[in-house]
Amino acid sequence: MNAMKACGDAVEVITIGQHFAFMSQHSDHTLEDQIYSVSNGQYEPNALFDKKYKHWPALLRYCREWVDHHSAGPYVEWQTEADLMDYGMKRLAKDTALVNGNNWPIKAPGAWLPVIKRLRGLAKEAQTRG
Repeated sequence: MNAMKACGDAVEVITIGQHFAFMSQHSDHTLEDQIYSVSNGQYEPNALFDKKYKHWPALLRYCREWVDHHSAGPYVEWQTEADLMDYGMKRLAKDTALVNGNNWPIKAPGAWLPVIKRLRGLAKEAQTRG
C-alpha cells in the first residue's frame, strides 16, 4: 500500500525521500530510533538491539545510500523498508570484503535478515488485501 497524504481534494503519494527525510547525514535521531524507523518498527531496538555490533554506522549509511538513489520513487509500506534493509545488508557485506581484502564480509546483525523476511511477508499480505 502506498503511503498517501491528503492535500485538499487531491491525494498525494509520499515519496521514499519524504518518508525517510529523517535519515539525512545531519540527523539528530538516535541510532536506535533510526534502526526502528528503517525497519518500520519490526526491528525493535529495546528487544533486539545489540550494542556490541560495531557496524551500525556503516549499515545505516548504506541504507541512506539506497534512500538517496530511490528518493523520488513512491513509498510502499513494508516493501520499501525490506528493499532498503536488503540493500544495506548486501552492500555492507560486499564493500567490507573488498576493503578488508579478504573473503570475510561483515554481516548484518543476526536479526536483520529475519526482519527483512517479515517485512516482505507483510508487503505480500498488504498487496493481496489490496
